Formats: sequence, structure tokens, C-alpha cells
Amino acid sequence: MFSTPFTFMAAPAGGGFTPADISDLVGWWDAGDNVTLSGSDVTAWGDKSTGGMGSFTKQSGTDYVYYASGFGTNSLPYIKTKTATYYQSANDWSSTSSATVFVIGQVSAGVNTYARYMSTTTDYPNAFTWLITNSSPYSFNSSFSSDLTGSDMSSIAGTPILIRTRWNGTNSYMKVNTLTEYSSGGVISSQGNVKLILGYSNLSYSEPFDVAEIIVYNKYLSNSELTQMNDYITTKYGITF
Repeated sequence: MFSTPFTFMAAPAGGGFTPADISDLVGWWDAGDNVTLSGSDVTAWGDKSTGGMGSFTKQSGTDYVYYASGFGTNSLPYIKTKTATYYQSANDWSSTSSATVFVIGQVSAGVNTYARYMSTTTDYPNAFTWLITNSSPYSFNSSFSSDLTGSDMSSIAGTPILIRTRWNGTNSYMKVNTLTEYSSGGVISSQGNVKLILGYSNLSYSEPFDVAEIIVYNKYLSNSELTQMNDYITTKYGITF
């Protein structure tokens, strides 16, 4: 345990594809790098991209807890949230008509487990990466009105998951692991020129969840780019997508 603030930074990975190899990367937060700690508590989470969104820093509540190992098949670092806490990006998300967002994390199995991973300051209380698992597992994205009701998440609750959300200026899409990608008309109209929020939620519904990596692009990734990203995430975390 550290008695003074400490920044954990992973050793550089040698060779191979990284998210920075795809253009229009505007945010990249990896729990294995640029995590500032006070003891085991996270006080800031640095952006690895050159997109300018900057660190997530604590805004209220109790700090998130850092774990140096244990996530995915390679037992990688991750951050476990606590209730009634949220973190906000230092800078605005530059305006764009299309985007793709990847969140690698985990929600607990059980009744009324709630995780609002990501939203924008103007989209709260709606979020563009928002999952619920319960006795009749389902997930949904209320900003998209992209409803996955009926998709059985019981097989993936309590295990690492990849949540991919993207919009192309006309339609919005959401996919979780091997579940069907759902689409809806419309996009997040307020996305752009606002800060990102990690973990912001109604306090009456707030539940802990884990997060290992977040990657944001200011474009709708092509199929070949999605394949690159899926391979990167599968190799790193062992998640089937």
C-alpha cells in the first residue's frame, strides 16, 4: 500500500497491433498504465491517446480500487468501482457525427446489478454503455433506445465482457460479447463538445463493476478495423466476441 500518491505505469508492450494503429483515436484508458494511486485507491486514470480528452479524475464519493492482477485469462490489472462515485474526463470530447466506443469490464451476476459505464455530461441520466443483469438478464442502452431485452446475459455476467457501441450519424448499435448486435434509429445528439463520465449513476441504483480498458474513436470503424480491435481484445483478455 502506498502512503503517498503513486502513478502505476506498465512497461511498454513489445511490437504488435495497438488501438493507436487505427486513426481517429481520441481516448484510450488502460488499467495497466497511467493509473494514479493513493494507497490502493484510484485518484486519476491517464489517457494513453493523443486525442486530448485527458485523464479521468475523481469528482465525488469514494475512490475506485485498483487491482494489479486478476482480470481476464491473462490476469491483467483492473479497477473496481464503488457506489456513489464518478470520474470525469479532463477535456471535452470533440464534436463528431460518428464514433465507436469499446469498454472492457465485468458486471456481477445476481439480482439488480447495475453498471452505467460511460455517458456524457449532457446525456446523464442516460448512458451509451449501460448494462443491467438480474434474474431475467437483459441489457440496454437508453441513449440509443437500443434494447437487448431477451438476450440472455446469465452466461456472461460475472465474467469479462466487451461492450461495443457505435453510431454512424444515422443509426446506433450496441454489441456485448457474442450476443447479437442491436441497432436503432437515431444517435446521441448531444455527443460532442462535452466531457465523458465514467461510472455516473443514480445513487439508488449504483452498484460496483469492474473496468479494465476504454477505447474511443471519432469514427465508425470499418469491418477490417473492427476485426483488428476484436483480435486485440481477444488476445489480451481472452474475451470471445
